[in-house]
Amino acid sequence: TFSGGSFITSGGLFNPQTAGIGDHEITYSYTSANGCVSDAVTATIRVGATPTVGLPSNPTCVNGATQQLVASPTGGTFKGPGVSASGVFNPAVAGVGTHTVYYYVTDSGSGCTGVGTTQVIVNAIPNAEIAALNTVCLNDAAVQLSAIPSGGSYTGTGVSGTGLFNPQTAGVGTHTITYSVTKNGCATTATTDIQVLNSANLVATPSTQTICSGADASIAITGDNGATVSWKTDLFGLNGTGTAISQNLVNNGTAPYTVTFNIETQQGNCIDVTEATVIVSPAPRVISNPKSAILCDYQSLSVTLTGVITGTTINWTLLNSANQAVANGSATDTVNISETGLSSGSYTLRYTGTKDGCTSEINTLPITIN
Repeated sequence: TFSGGSFITSGGLFNPQTAGIGDHEITYSYTSANGCVSDAVTATIRVGATPTVGLPSNPTCVNGATQQLVASPTGGTFKGPGVSASGVFNPAVAGVGTHTVYYYVTDSGSGCTGVGTTQVIVNAIPNAEIAALNTVCLNDAAVQLSAIPSGGSYTGTGVSGTGLFNPQTAGVGTHTITYSVTKNGCATTATTDIQVLNSANLVATPSTQTICSGADASIAITGDNGATVSWKTDLFGLNGTGTAISQNLVNNGTAPYTVTFNIETQQGNCIDVTEATVIVSPAPRVISNPKSAILCDYQSLSVTLTGVITGTTINWTLLNSANQAVANGSATDTVNISETGLSSGSYTLRYTGTKDGCTSEINTLPITIN
């Protein structure tokens, strides 16, 4: 039978956990069938400590630095994914996942080889992305940026930590925004460039004007953002580019009409529009009856001048061949000219119409008196 302590049964089953670390003396004696007991023999069993092994920083990241595994007792050998025999663990070599690392060490006294294990977790680097914003305008409202995975923070000109980008704070130009996020202890960043374009504030001067038929409508445009200014009209299909508009407009009707110049500039997605209106007054035309006259010196000159537009003031002058005024007058809407006693010769009747500040071109009626 065996004896020595609670760590061994009489049948000789030795329990190292019960015995504990250290040297343990075991005694064996034998009793024969006839009752004779042998001399007892002894043996010493040495129980060595189970080796321990661990990684100082665990879990770690796949892009993390190499680490020296710590084991006890020293002097053993390491085995496992991404680990050298001396215990240097390289997470990039091991790869993402959970890896079992083994540590083997032999007790010099007992010659027993023990093994210790540890689980090393290598986490992936999160894939961070910022949703592209492309371009914004200087006078745009602040815009909320979005990124994945959630839970990170933003840095950069004009952006808050929560990702609210203010173009006016950032100013005109291209700004790099960085998003930093940490998941499972692994940090990463993503960047995006946001271009802030200068906003236009178009002003058309004058915004409203009234011109006479045949005059030029002149409009100056300021407040552009350096981009091309284009314009077009709602009537006649006129169009062009530039910050100075000059268009000759004719009104052969009897009532004023309005032309609207629609003005626009665009840089990227920054658009600004304005408009200018031009009221074109009609020409105050005057019709003569007759169109010319040939008379005898004993006859009276009789001419009727009629304004096409009601309210037209008609001014007339009768000139002789020496370009001297013989007679003149003025009336509204209709003039009946009657002249007698004119000597023979050539005469010219000049007349114009005026209304609402507009004057017609000078009209002439040739007269010959024989």
